[in-house]
Amino acid sequence: MDKAKAMCHESCTPDLWWKYLVTYAIHTYNPLHYLNWQTPYKLIKEEKPDISHLRVFGYSIYVYLPNTV
Repeated sequence: MDKAKAMCHESCTPDLWWKYLVTYAIHTYNPLHYLNWQTPYKLIKEEKPDISHLRVFGYSIYVYLPNTV
């Protein structure tokens, strides 16, 4: 939950996106200390997972509005 809260705060997403934040946090952060900080995927498949599909979750956007005076 701490990871999801931090992502929510950093990306300024509304509360209705909470379930997506929690799902994303669980999907991206899953190393286990009693498995020597390896993910279950790596232990089972004996290879690193493909994370090329992951994107930045939320970001600030600035719109340029030229002066029309």
